[in-house]
Amino acid sequence: MPQSELRAELLDDSKRGLVSFLSSLGSNPQYHWGFTVIRTAYGPGTDKQFQRLIDRMEAEVRSTLMAKAAPRLFDPDGEVDRVLEGLTEEVLRLFLLRIRSDKDDLDGASVEAIRAMMKDEGPGEPPLDGLGVVLLVDEEVLDSVPRAEAAGREPWIKVLELDYLPEIHKENARIPRRYFGWMILCSTALWRFWNMLYLKELWAFAPAADQNGRLVKVWDGDSESKTIEF
Repeated sequence: MPQSELRAELLDDSKRGLVSFLSSLGSNPQYHWGFTVIRTAYGPGTDKQFQRLIDRMEAEVRSTLMAKAAPRLFDPDGEVDRVLEGLTEEVLRLFLLRIRSDKDDLDGASVEAIRAMMKDEGPGEPPLDGLGVVLLVDEEVLDSVPRAEAAGREPWIKVLELDYLPEIHKENARIPRRYFGWMILCSTALWRFWNMLYLKELWAFAPAADQNGRLVKVWDGDSESKTIEF
């Protein structure tokens, strides 16, 4: 296939994918894609750590989407494909992290309390709250931010399944319990994570806990999750 035809085919595939994604958000032009972020740690100095984490996640979503589009935005002579560029910017415009940061109500809240709170509040804006998960920023997550920065690694965040039923995932004599209703997500993987949730339930792709029930793997969208340091 000539190079020009291959490029045209790649451009068309990219455009169709983004058009399909935008259509999946619904007909309401105010609908967004993204996640609710719930903060439960409010110790000294954590405001700056929390904001750095949010800024990093927002920047990584932009970087991920532009990196997917950038190789196909330009002809050899540097001409921009304005349609693909516009679709990418529209997807980015609709990205939203809805922050829940209230020390009085959320400081030290347990995962059970968060699940109960979200259930009592009822469904939020679809499809933002339609995937059955929230992103959780607790003390462990915030403590990891400066360590990740010092080591040149991407920070991570926790994902909490809201409708988790322990009895479904209990262990038996042959199979140990490997899923506990949450997982650890790399900050660079929000776009891939959103799309994966449309294909599978969280338990189906969350990294398995170790034999002691401890989560030591971070999901980054690759076939093999990476071990993390707490």
